[in-house]
Amino acid sequence: FGSPNGLMVARTGWNEGVEQPDVVVWAKIGETYTGNHAHLDSGSFQIYYKGPLAWDNGRYDSFGSSHDANYAKETIAHNSLLIYDPMEKMSGYKVIPEPRNSGGQRRINRSLETYEDLTSEETHQADLLAMEYGEDPINPEYSYISGDLAPGYSDKVSEVRRSMLFMPTGIEEKPAVFVVMDKITASDPSFKKTFLLHSLQEPQVEGNVTELRRDDIGYNGKLTVQTLYPKNPEIVKIGGPGRQNWVVDRNYAPKGGKYYSSYDPGKSSEFGWGRVEISPSERNATDYFLNVMYVSDADKESPTDQAEPIETEDILGARIFDNVTLFAKNKERLAKDVTVTIPGEGMVKVAFAGISEGQWTITNEKGESQTKTAKPEGGIIYFTGEAGTYHLQFNK
Repeated sequence: FGSPNGLMVARTGWNEGVEQPDVVVWAKIGETYTGNHAHLDSGSFQIYYKGPLAWDNGRYDSFGSSHDANYAKETIAHNSLLIYDPMEKMSGYKVIPEPRNSGGQRRINRSLETYEDLTSEETHQADLLAMEYGEDPINPEYSYISGDLAPGYSDKVSEVRRSMLFMPTGIEEKPAVFVVMDKITASDPSFKKTFLLHSLQEPQVEGNVTELRRDDIGYNGKLTVQTLYPKNPEIVKIGGPGRQNWVVDRNYAPKGGKYYSSYDPGKSSEFGWGRVEISPSERNATDYFLNVMYVSDADKESPTDQAEPIETEDILGARIFDNVTLFAKNKERLAKDVTVTIPGEGMVKVAFAGISEGQWTITNEKGESQTKTAKPEGGIIYFTGEAGTYHLQFNK
């Protein structure tokens, strides 16, 4: 779904039932804030496989409740990004007289009543940069969406680019990968940048690997997340009883109300455990995030399949299984020749995003060439070949 929504829904199939092996990813850029029931969730995503894994936290207990206003509608309740400026003054409107500063996206400080209000610069939250899916309309080889979220974060940032790429693997027990690349440039290097990841059950963290499970009441899904960038990340779990909806220094739990008058978070299997916060261990003006995710069955234990990072002066990406995702580092589409080495052996499927529209010639180490065309709406090419070094030439 294009501008002004900027929304992608990608899936591996349409079978119904919690036991079915279909993966669904929902990914939103969200150019325009529409007020009222809208959330500050530009750049967020959700992942489902045999149960909700990376999910959208918060409950609609009642419109304008403390939970609704201070947590559920805020960026901190979504799988998006926080950029924390300790001096930022968050605007409040009606039900939020003293909003908390958690580093999220800015709130509109008035009601929106006309078309002119909805299309004003004040409601401009993001810019949709690209979206495209593969050539096969029934089983696309990839689904891709990218945007700049900076307009939603005030002047504390100059760029908040998020690119999200979904690829089926063809592997029965691990049917899809989802890769998210972020580039954030803050106006002050000391501002903390945070990648948010919400879970229904307590996540497990070991090194740079975060594991989310949904394996109760008949569910059987697992999401493995490998944080390749920032290197040496700080990964912190925030959640559990009394901290499921934690903002700054307090918990904004649902209080019942019109829609959940008998709501008991201790007995609800869909209340949510809390979140994982992933941040750089050092402060920089510009930071890159690269999180590589794949799904599998929770009851089938196996070692983590290691994602291998790929980086050049112009490219950031990774290989996992036979799937390779490459992203141009800058928001401006890449329009020059590049050379990149894909690690490992065997045949690979490569999606290269963030490049200029037009023809690209791809030449491998043996001198074999193929030509692909990047379309204006997506700025992405897809090709297959053996692992190794490739030279990509832009044919202006």
